[in-house]
This record gives sequence, C-alpha cells and structure tokens, in this order.
Amino acid sequence: MIRSRGGFVVAATQSLAALDVAIGKPSRDAALANFANLVFFRGRDPEVDAIAAAYLGTKIEVLTDTTFYEGNTPTIRRNLPSKFLRQIRTSAVPQGAIARLATGDAYAIVGSSIYQEALSLVPLKQNRNIPW
Repeated sequence: MIRSRGGFVVAATQSLAALDVAIGKPSRDAALANFANLVFFRGRDPEVDAIAAAYLGTKIEVLTDTTFYEGNTPTIRRNLPSKFLRQIRTSAVPQGAIARLATGDAYAIVGSSIYQEALSLVPLKQNRNIPW
C-alpha cells in the first residue's frame, strides 16, 4: 500500500537484535525481504554477516598455483615452474568483513544493483583550491 501511494520507508538500526525485540524475528525477516535498498555499515552482528553474504552473493576469484619440479627425470626439466590458473567462487562478503570496514565505507544493494566491493561514502575534494 505504501508503494502504491508513492511513499517509501527508511529504517536504520544498530543491530538486528533491536528489531527482533521490537517486532520479532519473523516480522524482521519479512521486512528485510521487502526492502529494495540495503546498506551494510560496519558492525559486529554475526547475523548481519550472514544476511549480507546471502544478499550480496558470490564473486569469482582467480588463483594461481605454481608447482616446482625438483626431479632429475629426462622428461621434466629441473626447477621449471608450472603455473595453473583456477577460478573459485567465494562469498562477496566473507564472515567478519563487515566488522573490518573503515568508517564511511559500506556494502550496498541499491535497487537491482549489487555492490560487492566496499563503497566509500566520504566525499572527495574535487577542487584542491577549496580549503575543507
């Protein structure tokens, strides 16, 4: 009904435990599922880590494995490294990443855009001649 009238809801909380006390866990789960925009600032709530990991998804990391052969066989040259590239899927926000965010940084879901890297919300100086 709020959306049909052109309205929106803004909610902020220090932790999800405060919402659980106020409205209960089932209601909080339903409310989070209906928010179009979520911003995760620094915090130490393990359930926020789990929700961020679920909502922000996974990303692909490329790992390089290097193998050194030390045998003296006629088919393998000594100390010739072999490099193998492999891709693995990791959580975009691993456990504890939200607690390590710098002040002013956040992970965000804005509409259909998912920002899997920490965004800095601190404005940068555009003109060096302006003393801020």
